[in-house]
Amino acid sequence: MNAGNGHGFLASESSVLNVEGLSKQFYIYERERRIVAFESINFVASTRQFVCLVGASGSGKSSILKCIYRTYLPTAGSIDYKSRDGSWTDLAHASNSEMLALRRSEIRFVSQFLSAVPRRTSLQIIERAAQDNKQANSLPEDIAKSCLQKVGLP
Repeated sequence: MNAGNGHGFLASESSVLNVEGLSKQFYIYERERRIVAFESINFVASTRQFVCLVGASGSGKSSILKCIYRTYLPTAGSIDYKSRDGSWTDLAHASNSEMLALRRSEIRFVSQFLSAVPRRTSLQIIERAAQDNKQANSLPEDIAKSCLQKVGLP
């Protein structure tokens, strides 16, 4: 069964993030020049699925994530996110207060330049995130081990 999110495309019942036509450009005022970070990105992420963004350095992977987290405003496209309550929000056009509420309760961002707490393993950092999200019926350590295993890390 498919569920529409109101933006002209169908998402599966398990979809939680639908990115459609996402583009980002930066304008460099000193040089009066536009730089295209990425254009027309489309993907769907479902519950219990890992999505990998792969590309050369400078190809826009981090900029895509920053648009999803709304650190950057996209130039075009939609980022439809399904909340825990089942409602859909277009993160590309959500209000600042909506974004702050989602960041507090549901959406997290981990940069490639993570400043981890000293002397803490990756397992411990992920355990903390699992504990903060209060995953029912699972121990944080089990969730963290499963996450690391899925991406091929010991």
